[in-house]
Amino acid sequence: MDRSPILITPETPLKKVMAHIRRGKEFFPVVDKEKRLLGVLSESDIFRLFMPRRRIATVGAPEIKEISVVQTADDVMTKKPISIDPESTLLEAIQLMAFYKFRHLPVVKKGKIVGVLSLRDILKKI
Repeated sequence: MDRSPILITPETPLKKVMAHIRRGKEFFPVVDKEKRLLGVLSESDIFRLFMPRRRIATVGAPEIKEISVVQTADDVMTKKPISIDPESTLLEAIQLMAFYKFRHLPVVKKGKIVGVLSLRDILKKI
């Protein structure tokens, strides 16, 4: 796992997150001052801002969340994310990732983030 992920707060501006994404990062634990996990933000969360909310054809621009009001991580992050404990087995992590179709899992001990496990980390180990 990555023991030093880039941590952001709910107040982190999306412009700053986008700068990290342009440098190849794609997953960010959202934490409070004590590093307690509050949520996660991924490039997929940002991508969904541009997705139509309806599955029917529309004339003109699709109905999307008003991007002008989306300013911070809190506006986009996934709250109450699924996480794993550092003592969890690799099999447990793989099962969670496969079931929920996640590429990343925050690793949390006593409510505080200690790392991020990615599908890439698992593939390197295998």
